Amino acid sequence: MPKSSPEQVVDFLLDFLPSFLPKPVDSAVKSAIESFRSSLDEVLKEPRIQRELLEAAQKAESEFRRQARIQLENDDLVQAVASFPLFDRDLFQSTLADLPNHLREEYLAQDLQTFIDNDWKGRFFPEELRKGVALYINCLRVELLKVEGFADVVTRLATLRTDQRTDQILAIVTELSQLVKLLVDRGNVFPQIIAYGLFTIPQPLTDFTGREQELNQLKESFLRGAIITGLSGAGGIGKTELARKLAHDIADNYPDAQISIDLQGTSENPFSSEDAMRRLLEPFHMGQKLPDDESQLKGLYQQTFKTKKVLLLLDNAANGAQVRPLIPPAPSAAIITSRQHFSLTEFGLRDPVRLDVLSPEKARELLRGASPKLNDSPNEEANQLAKLCGHLPLALRVVASLLNDRPDWMASDLIKRLTDERTRLQRLKREGDVNLDVDATLSLSYELLDDRLKKRFRNLGIFTAPFAKVSAKAVLAIEDDDELDDILGKLILRSLLSHQKSQEIVQDLYSMHDLTRLYVIQKLLDEKEYEEILTHHADHFLKWASEADDLYLKGNENVLLGLLNFRFIWEHLFSTYERFLFGQKTFSRPQIADRWLSEFPRLCPSVLNLHLLPRQKILILQNALEAARRLADKVAEADHLGNLGLAYVVLGDVEKAINFYEQILAIHRELRDRQGEGSDLSNMGNVYAGLGEISKAIEYYQNALEIFHEIGERKDEAHTLGNLGNAYMLIGDMRKSIDFCEQSLLIHREIGDRVSEGHDLTNLGLTYAILRNLSKAIECYEKSLAIALEFGDRRGESFAARNLGSAYLDLKQTDKAIKYCEKALVVDREIGDRGGEGADLGNLGVAYKDLGQMYRAIEYYEQALVIAREIGARENEGDWLANLGMAYKKLGEKEKAGKLLREALIIYQAIESPRARTVQKWLAELN
Repeated sequence: MPKSSPEQVVDFLLDFLPSFLPKPVDSAVKSAIESFRSSLDEVLKEPRIQRELLEAAQKAESEFRRQARIQLENDDLVQAVASFPLFDRDLFQSTLADLPNHLREEYLAQDLQTFIDNDWKGRFFPEELRKGVALYINCLRVELLKVEGFADVVTRLATLRTDQRTDQILAIVTELSQLVKLLVDRGNVFPQIIAYGLFTIPQPLTDFTGREQELNQLKESFLRGAIITGLSGAGGIGKTELARKLAHDIADNYPDAQISIDLQGTSENPFSSEDAMRRLLEPFHMGQKLPDDESQLKGLYQQTFKTKKVLLLLDNAANGAQVRPLIPPAPSAAIITSRQHFSLTEFGLRDPVRLDVLSPEKARELLRGASPKLNDSPNEEANQLAKLCGHLPLALRVVASLLNDRPDWMASDLIKRLTDERTRLQRLKREGDVNLDVDATLSLSYELLDDRLKKRFRNLGIFTAPFAKVSAKAVLAIEDDDELDDILGKLILRSLLSHQKSQEIVQDLYSMHDLTRLYVIQKLLDEKEYEEILTHHADHFLKWASEADDLYLKGNENVLLGLLNFRFIWEHLFSTYERFLFGQKTFSRPQIADRWLSEFPRLCPSVLNLHLLPRQKILILQNALEAARRLADKVAEADHLGNLGLAYVVLGDVEKAINFYEQILAIHRELRDRQGEGSDLSNMGNVYAGLGEISKAIEYYQNALEIFHEIGERKDEAHTLGNLGNAYMLIGDMRKSIDFCEQSLLIHREIGDRVSEGHDLTNLGLTYAILRNLSKAIECYEKSLAIALEFGDRRGESFAARNLGSAYLDLKQTDKAIKYCEKALVVDREIGDRGGEGADLGNLGVAYKDLGQMYRAIEYYEQALVIAREIGARENEGDWLANLGMAYKKLGEKEKAGKLLREALIIYQAIESPRARTVQKWLAELN
């Protein structure tokens, strides 16, 4: 089967880009080029890159056809140019080879006239054809520019090809390597799926009909032991409803969970497999940080569903590549729906059920089940209505709703109105076309609304995900609950909104079919109401995010509730964020865009930090920083710089963190904000302490301390004294450490800050533990734990409990040690502190090693090792490898012990840890 024009375009690009690399004689340049070539080849194999290029080419062809019908006024010419890559591949390649010039907004295909004269002579006028090809290439250029990073790579490749200077070529190759890495690393940056709980598959419609044969076929496949089945077909064909009906009928076989997730396969940015995996795992691991490493995430996914009986409805999949990693192992199972027809033979899905339009008989049955008015009407009328709807389930339900809503209408009245819409009916009547256009049916439904309801309906199109009544009320600016309920009810009756029950956050959720939403969004844009609605939508969800953050900060049971609230609204927040960025094409940027972008990360910092990985958060903070600078808001700019610094500290990119702190320090000095200046100096001290440059850290702490003492900021002064105490502890000056910790403790007691008092006591305990005064250390830890429990300080509770466990380990009071280690582990898992969880697991391993229970100790060490690798804690990774090695030595497994100890030694040597000498000694004893 010949490939389509867009596929030909992508084939050319994938072949053309690597060949664009020069073949230099200079040996230095040659090695750099050869090194980069393999990276480029790998990135071009990425399914996501290929998919995005194909989507761009498909959109380009579609846009060309739209523009060409207006500009060229010659259908034969439009068709010829649209098939340009297929019709004359050489001509297409020679034209597209000048793509870097097109990316510079120029079209320089001077040779096109010659090709037209030689190859297409007599078919069209040369100038006419050249104009058409130019239009095609320009549409392609525009769409390729939207593929993030692609334009940069092509432009730099063009420069590389033409530049002959060795130093310049080497610089460009380095830059290209970074660009290609960004393309690979970028992925879908933000998770956009909401997981509502363990039982989220909605009930099927009560009047479900017309798919009995397919339903029986699917149920039989599960009875035969299948773990996966699939449905494919056009939008609105009824895939999701059939999947829900199937899920309902077999639900008893999957008691642990029945979860539905919309993979957004019909959107411009379908969800990545990794993001979907995270949201499917969240209900089973609430409050825990899921692995950042993809392989570890996949392992957790397989392990979770292997130990439970869960039914997944993977709805609206983009393709097989997207869902393949999401197929759960037995005894769990999955139902997949997609507009794409694909097989997954390795999982037993050889031929998914293809859903076509309903037969005339089944369409008539659906209409009569949905509208009692048709029960007594002649078959002829019902058949005619079904035919006007193209036998498409979505259109049939819209028609039935219209009949139900109008008590004065009979079938003949609606048939007459449908017939009047000639252009739309032509699309609905198109026979044999399963990709029936439902725009006509949606338009008919829309036009039958009164003006007031039309406005409400199109305004609800602003929602990109299921929404609650409280959100509809805010966006529509309606105060009366009964009025809102009436509006939603009328739209539900017309099948323009769907309703589902949720067991989390809210009781009622409303949503639009994706095609319906696209239709009403266009109406919203046409009516010029979008800026007001965008503003209502944006402010509402930003306020909700701020309230979720406040809830989280209250602690205790509010922690998970705050996170759940934030995750529930995340897709709405993210859609607003995207709409307010420069470069998006759907909406003009409203006046509030910069204010909103700047306020977003400031109003929900805690939940945002837990919801996103550091790199994902950095992108939001960078846009917030740029917005604050456009607003000339120095205070906000300083906040964003500080948060960016913290984010880069977490990533280990200390140089960038220092750069941001230096910028914020300059701003606070410019504003004469002494408190801010002191905080910046203190943060710089933390950075240098993390780098192990303790003397430099102490210098920054001392400067910060002078400022806080000068301006009378007692709380900040105490905090800095505590930092100094920790710094002196790290360099072994215990006298000063105790002195500074006690000064901090005294101030916190004076100002009544009991939570910080608990932290000081823990720090003092650590110092006494180093001095081997374990009784004094335990006394401090116990007081700290009591304060944490009194005030609901979960992190303080876990820290104190963990240190008590360590102290009792040192005293060889193993039973007490295990008690406190397990207490700390419970808390750390509840608050999602993966680093703390790893330390707790490692301590439990030590405890069971002391008890001689080596296999149990190994189990805990291995869990701690997984977490250390996940969070990049290299020293801890070395510790748990070393402990594992010694445990296996005790069991007599010398080969395994040696392997683990050598791995630990490599890490210790890399980070220049003094523990390397100890491990070398152990290895020598082993041999």
